[in-house]
Amino acid sequence: MQGSSGLDDAKKIYNYCHSRARRISENCFGFLAARWRILGRTLEVAPEKAETIVKACMALHDYLCTTDTSTRYIHATFDHSTPTRDLLPGEWRQVAQGNTSFLDLRNMSTDKATRVAIDMRNNLKDYFLTPAGQLSFQDAAITYGILQ
Repeated sequence: MQGSSGLDDAKKIYNYCHSRARRISENCFGFLAARWRILGRTLEVAPEKAETIVKACMALHDYLCTTDTSTRYIHATFDHSTPTRDLLPGEWRQVAQGNTSFLDLRNMSTDKATRVAIDMRNNLKDYFLTPAGQLSFQDAAITYGILQ
C-alpha cells in the first residue's frame, strides 16, 4: 500500500525505525561528549583506538551512574520527562550543541549508496515487518497517519 508520500508502508516503517535509532544514538553520544571532553573533538587516532576510547567512556559513565549517590554526575538538570511525558531538555544538550568540532556527516559524501548499503537497508526493512522486529504500535501509526 502506498500513501500520498509515494512510500509504501514497509519503507515508512523502516524510515521511522531508522530515525528513532539514530536519534537515540546521537543523544547518547551527545550526553557522553558533554561529560567526557575527549569525545567533544575529533579523535585523531586509529579507528580501533577510537573504539577503545568510546568504550572506556561508556564504562566510566555506567559505573558513575550506578555508584554516584550524591547526584553529582547525573543531576536533575539533565533530561527528564514531565508527568505528561513531555521531554524537558537538560543542560548537556547546550554543551553538545555549542561544540562546533563535530563533523557534519550529512556533507561528507554525495556518492550514491553502495549495493551493500542498499541490501542492508532492505534486510532491515524486512526485519521490521517480522514478529521479532516490529514495534507494537507501528501498524497503527501508519493507519492513523503518524508515519508519513
